[in-house]
Amino acid sequence: TGDVSEETKLTAEQYLSAGKYPRQIHARLGWYGSLRWTRNQFAGIQNRSIVGAGLSYSFFSTDVHKLVTEAGVDYTDEESLDGDSRSFAGARLYGGYLRKFGKNAEFTSDLEFLMNLDDTEDWRANWINSVTATLTERIALKFSDAMMYDDQPVVVLVAPDDDAPIGTPDAPYVFDELDPILTAAVVITFCPDDRPNAAGSLRSRVGYPAPPLKGPTSERARVSSA
Repeated sequence: TGDVSEETKLTAEQYLSAGKYPRQIHARLGWYGSLRWTRNQFAGIQNRSIVGAGLSYSFFSTDVHKLVTEAGVDYTDEESLDGDSRSFAGARLYGGYLRKFGKNAEFTSDLEFLMNLDDTEDWRANWINSVTATLTERIALKFSDAMMYDDQPVVVLVAPDDDAPIGTPDAPYVFDELDPILTAAVVITFCPDDRPNAAGSLRSRVGYPAPPLKGPTSERARVSSA
């Protein structure tokens, strides 16, 4: 028999931090400013920072459902996993719908379209559908199904294996255009008194899509010795 050991290695991770400042011009029309930072190594992105501004329009907003659209411009600074970087101005379109089912459940659907104005064939689309069920005043369960599409996915150069012939060039690796994400999460609300009821505020839950996170992944290697 031989000794067996396990080694855990982090292979990819994803983080998201976003903020938005909305202001109403009148009952239906408003404007917003936003800032977002993303690290999505599953899609080849090491750092992506986006600052934007635009107008929002609410088609209807009741105690049961809400439909809002947004149109704006943004500026993106992006770095891929291999260190390549680029910056560009972009356009953004967004539509969000929220439907409440009683006091303890709701459905949201967010569709976002982002285009590089320097290269209009370089565009992304994010479609996120979520169901949230309230357990207590502060705790809820949220299930999300996201489809993240990039028409021009990141391309990185991968070094050859150690046992490859000398002089073997780096090979290009193209990340997938479509990145589906299915998640379940526990949502903790720190200021429940600000909400009209336990299911959440219609004003705050629609208007800025937050893609669900895959989280870090690990690779286990088994090493044995005779």
